[in-house]
Amino acid sequence: MDRITIKAGAAAQQYLDYAKSVASNIHKSLQKNDEIGFSKKFSLTDEFAVLQDLRRSAAIFSVSMEQLESAVKKFVADFERMSGKLSKSKPATKTFDDLNSALKFVFESWKSKKKAIEEMGARLADEKSADLIKKARKGMIFEVLEADRPELIKTASNILAQHPKLTVVLANSKGDLVGMSKTKDMGSFIREICQKCKGKGGGKRELGQGKIYNAPSSFLKLKNRYC
Repeated sequence: MDRITIKAGAAAQQYLDYAKSVASNIHKSLQKNDEIGFSKKFSLTDEFAVLQDLRRSAAIFSVSMEQLESAVKKFVADFERMSGKLSKSKPATKTFDDLNSALKFVFESWKSKKKAIEEMGARLADEKSADLIKKARKGMIFEVLEADRPELIKTASNILAQHPKLTVVLANSKGDLVGMSKTKDMGSFIREICQKCKGKGGGKRELGQGKIYNAPSSFLKLKNRYC
């Protein structure tokens, strides 16, 4: 009986040590962020309190405690990336007494920043759409846009929502190509453009996508041919 108790106690202590190590790593990760600080009350000495703190924190991110450390790293990295997009000035630092409170702040701030960036992206897409519409020739927009593929699709979709008779073909400097139309077979059209630009592409009738080489010069050389 004593042998079983000792074994169980050793395993429990090993798990508590593991939890403390995870908490320490998360604490170090959070300390690197300018928006997060910890008060003098913060402590990792109470192993059982640390374990409870981690379990509550894991529930915030909907992960197991074993997955928490990697999840926090991803969220914090995303959090910092979004902060940089939204503000160039140094943010105010919030102080927390425990990890759970700090991680709640990270998660809630991540959600609000994500929403703000989506709204900002929608506004920018509207502005870009308005500029591109002015460049339409012969019922077609055939332009280079500095945006990633999802934004190219969103911009083309915005244009068609306002002008459904237009055909929109957009490329970026990385060679991503997107075409949308309600009047033209875009799968075939994008395939044709890609072949002329030594790339590959295709798609459905209303949406075609592809990858071209020597962008954007190879793409722009075709502009006068199509519009």
